[in-house]
Amino acid sequence: MRSVLEPGTTTSLWLEIADREGLLLLVPNGYSPQREDGLGDRQTWNDLRDDDSGRTSLEDDSGFILAMLTDALTTRRYDRTRVFITGSSNGGMMAMRMLIEAPFDFSGSAAFIAALPEEPVVQITSAPPIMLLNGTEDPLVKFEGGIVSDGGAPTRSVLDTVDYWLRASGASRGNATNALLPNTVPSDDCIIAETQYPASAGTGTAVAYYEARGGGHSIPDPDPPVRDPAVIAALGPQCRDAHGIELAWEFFNRIADR
Repeated sequence: MRSVLEPGTTTSLWLEIADREGLLLLVPNGYSPQREDGLGDRQTWNDLRDDDSGRTSLEDDSGFILAMLTDALTTRRYDRTRVFITGSSNGGMMAMRMLIEAPFDFSGSAAFIAALPEEPVVQITSAPPIMLLNGTEDPLVKFEGGIVSDGGAPTRSVLDTVDYWLRASGASRGNATNALLPNTVPSDDCIIAETQYPASAGTGTAVAYYEARGGGHSIPDPDPPVRDPAVIAALGPQCRDAHGIELAWEFFNRIADR
């Protein structure tokens, strides 16, 4: 759930996957409070944070996304048992909000470099499977929680966010499995740790958590696009040991095959 899918970015791989696999890909745009429109690529989502800075949308984005799904069902006739939602940063937070407010409308989710709000959020007790991926050196959505970026509404820590979803899904903590993904690019000073929490009923993974140790505010990518040095400095280091979008697609596939 980014505003645009620019060629050469990690998110643009969803276009390739959709073409390759015959998927219906819906790419909604957020809203810009400053410009008062949903055009361009500077939009935000109303992601549950209590933000009075004016930087985050106050629109009914949950209603918008659900209306979009209803419209697509009429025009495209997709399989309602295989609907997945994903996003990064503010978009990842919005994806989490949709699972909290409409858990039965989605089969699963993947949230990148995102965390839940610092303030209390209603604790749901039934949630579809979710994949989370965060960098320990993220300068914007901080691993330990706190103010987002430059004055944005704060989030709780990444581990507290993971804990919320474990409680929401009833995942089995005691049967979790841990692994390190192959360190294919040692020069990136990053390694990705994977923890899979099975569903209590033993029907696959309930929560998949990927911790990019040494990674910043970006989706892992073996061949990242060339970026301006100022952007790299602002986002922090990028892991190159896996492709985050492919990890999400594999996760969705496992859910769909159950």
